[in-house]
Amino acid sequence: MTSKEKRLQAIRENPRGVSDRELIGVLMSYDFKVRRAKGSHTVVTHPDLPGFRLTVPRSRRLQRAWVISALNAIDQILEGDK
Repeated sequence: MTSKEKRLQAIRENPRGVSDRELIGVLMSYDFKVRRAKGSHTVVTHPDLPGFRLTVPRSRRLQRAWVISALNAIDQILEGDK
């Protein structure tokens, strides 16, 4: 298991205690594009997921809904690789 997979597994096991930096780091390792927005949010997109756009607030602890949305997007990318 690679470190990328270990980080993803740790987030899956505990989606409540994830920071914005940790989540964005994992998303970037799966080729998501990150665009810093004005203010306190970061916008994440992926070229293989048209119409997908996740706005992540800058926070030490993200709400579970943002983390679950990101995990669902990663799952879609992983399914497309198979």
